[in-house]
Amino acid sequence: MGTPSQKLIVIGKIVAAHGIQGQIKIKTFIENPLDINKYGPIQNEDGSTFFHIKPLHAKGDVVVVSLKSVTDRNQAEALRGTELYVGRENFPELDESTFYNEDLIGLEVHNSAGKSVGIILSVQNFGAGDLLEVQDPKTFQAIFVPFRDEAVPTVDLEGGFVVVEDSYLEDLQ
Repeated sequence: MGTPSQKLIVIGKIVAAHGIQGQIKIKTFIENPLDINKYGPIQNEDGSTFFHIKPLHAKGDVVVVSLKSVTDRNQAEALRGTELYVGRENFPELDESTFYNEDLIGLEVHNSAGKSVGIILSVQNFGAGDLLEVQDPKTFQAIFVPFRDEAVPTVDLEGGFVVVEDSYLEDLQ
């Protein structure tokens, strides 16, 4: 995944072809889908392919783009499922109460007594706010915890953990 010193962040995923001239639809994971080129060179996970993307229009979190090297629907269909990445160093620093999803994934989850009870597998949003998918590494059982201050009062990136209030962990324990 990139060079050893370069951490890559997924910013979108090719979900479908659009039309017959090779345009594609990308589900984006960024604030403004039309800014897909804003974060630097876009590549696939192993860095073997770089994409020269021209955003055309967006609806919700999906942007329709043209790619310099894709000229027909068959080529566009072949890219379905491809995740698109940029270097982490291209993203701005955030204030201490805001986090990139990538920075949360893999953190240990502690209960209010400080005991490790799981890890964060993913950050999801189904329309009602961010949810942390927390998995118990012993049982592989997973739950979703709302990523709000009352549920997750502590996020310590340097320490590698978050604290989740016990009432949100009842289904995991």
